Amino acid sequence: MKSISENFTKIIKGIALGSVVFIGVSSCSSRDDKSEDLNNSAKATLNFNIVGIENAGGVSASASVDKQGSTLGGSSVITKENTVSLKDFDVLTSMEKVGGLGTIASSAGMNGAQAATQPMTSGVKYLIQVYVAGTTTSPVVNTVATAGVDPSITVPAGQSYDWYVFSTNDGTAPVINNGVISSSTIANKDVLYAKSAAPVTVQSGQNDLAVSFRRNTVRVDVNVDARGLFGKIDNTTTVELGTGTGGSFASVVKSGDLNIFTGAYTNIQAVPALVSGSNMVNTVGAQGDAGAIKTASFYTVDASTNSIPANLSVRLSTLGVNMDDNSLRTFTGASVAYTNTAITPVIGTQYLLNARMIESGVQVGSTVWARTNLFYAGYATDKYRFHPTNEYTIAEVLNLGVDPLLPLLQLGGQAFNVTNEYWNWRSLTPGGAPNSGDPCALVQPAGKWRMPLSSEFTSLGTNSNSNNTDAPLIGGARMASVWNLTSGTADLSYPMTSRNLFVPLFGYRTSDGQSILDSPGSLLTAVLANGSSYYWAGDANSGAPYFHYRAYTAAVTLPVLGSLVAVWGPAGVHTTSTTTLTQILNVGVPVLTKANPVTSSNVGLNIRCVRS
Repeated sequence: MKSISENFTKIIKGIALGSVVFIGVSSCSSRDDKSEDLNNSAKATLNFNIVGIENAGGVSASASVDKQGSTLGGSSVITKENTVSLKDFDVLTSMEKVGGLGTIASSAGMNGAQAATQPMTSGVKYLIQVYVAGTTTSPVVNTVATAGVDPSITVPAGQSYDWYVFSTNDGTAPVINNGVISSSTIANKDVLYAKSAAPVTVQSGQNDLAVSFRRNTVRVDVNVDARGLFGKIDNTTTVELGTGTGGSFASVVKSGDLNIFTGAYTNIQAVPALVSGSNMVNTVGAQGDAGAIKTASFYTVDASTNSIPANLSVRLSTLGVNMDDNSLRTFTGASVAYTNTAITPVIGTQYLLNARMIESGVQVGSTVWARTNLFYAGYATDKYRFHPTNEYTIAEVLNLGVDPLLPLLQLGGQAFNVTNEYWNWRSLTPGGAPNSGDPCALVQPAGKWRMPLSSEFTSLGTNSNSNNTDAPLIGGARMASVWNLTSGTADLSYPMTSRNLFVPLFGYRTSDGQSILDSPGSLLTAVLANGSSYYWAGDANSGAPYFHYRAYTAAVTLPVLGSLVAVWGPAGVHTTSTTTLTQILNVGVPVLTKANPVTSSNVGLNIRCVRS
């Protein structure tokens, strides 16, 4: 029989052995739990889902800004439309405040985001930085991502973080040094900013963060509208925003160093900012042809008192316009002045300067005439246009009766639809119903041109200051009456024949729309040439519309007989009830008349518009 002490010893040893086994199992289990936590941490991801840019440039009926800088959508007029006359063209100017952006965009936590109105363009770069909550050094994440591919970023689980996302809305991501983005890298750029509204605690597995950017600048758009110049804006164009003109011009665009944690700027200074035509964009919602209206965007970080000064100026050191005939017309040295009062902006708001161009005219007496004839461009959105030049001819395709002088074959070959050159009286399309409206009033900008009055034609007198004849060997000839300017100087930006009042002789279109008669032609280079001009006035006498008429007739006898007869008839105003028109008068030859072919408002004549 064993003693009690021996039994007690065995019990103690058993307990000890059991304890060792238990401790071993417990330790093993503890190690397994830690391993599982680490593995779960490695699998914790932040999915940054880029929703877009809040209220990015939307224009609606009205706008307002509260004291904190939050904005309600819409736009409001700051400066009503005003006409600014420049050397080469006139400009209709106006200024608006566009619905801006609210406070800094953020995500309150998982799956939280403010509404965005514009998606970020695919391919745009942005930078993500993630910090342990409450810290501003040693970011846990510092990565560049690309719009269109939402990044998934691995971080340890069970930890709280602050995150920040930045972009300049282009193909280059910002560079951050010690929590600061340098002024030089964001000058005149569309700085977009988003951050977490509060620390985000990351759980194991997938963590979705919806990100909406806000604009962290004041944006000023300049809409350059070249529809009234009858072309599209070329890449040679340059646009600047500032104050003053010439040598006193100073940029109002400012940049500064951006603190990524606060979103605030320091070391704010003015910077040069020039937007080229290649960096302008087709204006959203523009009604004209693509390229006729383009927007240059400027971004300033200064939101101090009156930081948008009074009397802004848009400088167009070069304005290149691609014309309908594929020529490039270049205007230089234009500064467009605005009459706005000073503005204290809020970061995230947006302003719009409109610059609607009007082609300058040529002034004879008190009337400002268009430089070229009106035509209907069926291929264009803005169909009521002036020709880019007067240097073209319109010969009759087949005319065997050029007035009563000689039968003559004339050849055409026009590059445009010639019938769109001839209008029924006060019709809204060349062959449209007579007296249905003023087609000149539909030239862009609408309402700035009109048909001339008969009295304005009469004021030109019966003789022009000079005449132009350009007769080829055979076919269409360019002939025109030319009246000199009585105010201003010839504008060298326009073609030679558009620098004075150059009125070509293009004949008329018959009322059935089938023939063009009395347009200039020649045979054997000035041996024989003749033609007439017919232009509608906008008024009538007892229901009979007025028109302006002038004829040219030339004949050269054989050299052995030796004399030239080249006669311009008197310029004058007639009506559709006139019976005869004078061709040659008091030049040593018999008076020559012909029957008036313009006997109804359905006969197609040319139109030369005047300023309203």
